[in-house]
Amino acid sequence: MNEGEQNAARRQLVVFDFDWTMIECNSDTEVVFKFCADKEISKKRLQEAAATRSWTRGMDEELKAISELDVKSKDIQDFLATIPIEAELLRFVEEAAQAGIDLRVLSDANSFFIEGVLQSKGLLGCFSRIVTNPVTLQGERIVVSPFHQDEHPEGSSSPPNLCKGRVMKDWISEREWHSVVYCGDGEGDYEGVNALPKEGTALVRKDWGLHRRLVRAEEEGIAVPRVVVWEDQRDLAASLFKFL
Repeated sequence: MNEGEQNAARRQLVVFDFDWTMIECNSDTEVVFKFCADKEISKKRLQEAAATRSWTRGMDEELKAISELDVKSKDIQDFLATIPIEAELLRFVEEAAQAGIDLRVLSDANSFFIEGVLQSKGLLGCFSRIVTNPVTLQGERIVVSPFHQDEHPEGSSSPPNLCKGRVMKDWISEREWHSVVYCGDGEGDYEGVNALPKEGTALVRKDWGLHRRLVRAEEEGIAVPRVVVWEDQRDLAASLFKFL
């Protein structure tokens, strides 16, 4: 890679959602259902939390209940290490970081889970930023708090804990980027994708919530960025390698 290519790479931004994009599961429910006392009861409580747009608070309550079962944070950390990342996607992250591409995570999971998975794969240092719901430890109790504590801008459709559009706008304003790529799957990624610059690219999971939302927006005459669909993490990696 010559100097010009290196400079271009340093001006490339690739942003990942985490659950169902970087990993093929929901890290929240994976942990809860592994350690909870009654899976069906926990599942019902989380469904109620999702229905009232209070998932982060619901997760915090589930983690409190798990800690009362004498589950240690190390037990959860060890379990997180068993969550796989598809080999080609892992290879992309390693090679992109080595090339100087700016990799970031923007997720409404939480910092303990995301960092636990990435660290176990040797990938944590590949990411310059991880924006998600922060975690503090109170003894062995994992406490999750919302990333955004204030109200979102008028018109935001994001859940109260995190507006990805706000974060993306801040990131994009940092510098003049050569290219910006956003990888996501669910409707919670819509505001993040909507913040992409004109030359940005959205790598969108086929037929999932984000894809349906973008199709609907286009049908309504709303401008959307360039969209490339993917079906699984290997497919996502193949699309990402085209930006290297």
